[in-house]
Amino acid sequence: MVYQDVIRPRKDVRTYRVNFLLWKEQWDAYIDPPIPLNWKCVKFEENNAAQIPTEKGIYAFVIEPRLPQFPSHGYVTYIGETGHNSNRNLRKRFGFPLLEFVKASDNSTVVKKYRHPEGGSVLFRSIGLNILTEIIAALIKRHSLPECFQLISKLPTDLTQEPYNRIIWHPTQRKIIKGKTLARNLLLYMLDHPSKDVERLHETYAKALGLAVNQVELPKKAL
Repeated sequence: MVYQDVIRPRKDVRTYRVNFLLWKEQWDAYIDPPIPLNWKCVKFEENNAAQIPTEKGIYAFVIEPRLPQFPSHGYVTYIGETGHNSNRNLRKRFGFPLLEFVKASDNSTVVKKYRHPEGGSVLFRSIGLNILTEIIAALIKRHSLPECFQLISKLPTDLTQEPYNRIIWHPTQRKIIKGKTLARNLLLYMLDHPSKDVERLHETYAKALGLAVNQVELPKKAL
């Protein structure tokens, strides 16, 4: 069954497409965390801000459609840690773009804000979601899933910044270009998790920018 069987085809259907890792081996290997996790469910709405915890801890975003006469189901879209190395607890971070997306009567207006001809956020581009998925797949070999999300939260998201600019984003043509593998490797380097020889990565980066190696520095590490 394809999506046309259950919903009417729409030109903007790609806007709502999200990639997921369905990794059975990781499910089978999962063990109880070293500390108990007592989850509190709060609907992601502006008037519920006072219910958002101010203590440091683990949080998750779960989408539960709760459709009438439909099987109970949900999607864990994000797991992260907050308040560990700063005072920016979850309540202080409550007003980020996802809240705008959830609140908007017309989601396309929010998408246009973060996905526009000047670039916008890599999180609102399918190539960006693919890159982050591959980064998590690499990090999970050394880190727990919450640690992976904590690490990638330190990465830049603006397409006009390194390492996206001129690698997956063309600043003059204002469009996405084919540089996903290099961008992923640069981001892994920024997380001190290089996927290849650093010297070779430096050479590949310089070549992509059309410059000599001695004219280019690798992006600053995020850690």
